[in-house]
Amino acid sequence: GLPATVSDRPRSGRVYHLPQGVNYEHISAPRPVPADLAALPRPIIGFAGSIYDRIDFGMIDQVAAAFPGGSVVLVGPVEGTAPRFRQANVHLLGVRPYRDLPAYVQTFDVGLIPYVLNSETVAVDPLKLLDEIEGLRARGVAVTGANLRLSAGAHVIFEYHKQLDQASERWRGEGRIGT
Repeated sequence: GLPATVSDRPRSGRVYHLPQGVNYEHISAPRPVPADLAALPRPIIGFAGSIYDRIDFGMIDQVAAAFPGGSVVLVGPVEGTAPRFRQANVHLLGVRPYRDLPAYVQTFDVGLIPYVLNSETVAVDPLKLLDEIEGLRARGVAVTGANLRLSAGAHVIFEYHKQLDQASERWRGEGRIGT
């Protein structure tokens, strides 16, 4: 199938970019470690978001197996059948109130964006990445190019990519595809 940006184009051919953002005041205020994370072995490798079919559950099991002395934590609503993991150090915590989410993200030693790679996830804006970076900074962790690593398989869309896409669309004129 076509990516959602192509297949879901409105009949008018016009597509508007609605940027995502981070509520900096909400995410950056230092929070205490949540009680349900306090006793977990470290490192705590976590994800906060919806737990559904766009999550690569096999990859989560692989990460948990690679860090048997640590904890992999998933915070968020489970849509559909709850996933089953082979590794005992995967903790599916479920929904937490929005007001408490910064405490979870700030407690993560490593943040995951564990989406499967398909036509629906290939162009996901990095809102979670930005939230996790701000959570780390709120904890006093300097996030720089020297200590930030993105997987070679990650497809992160930055403003530069959007500008290139817009230029390409202008060049195509009437033949534009509406991304």
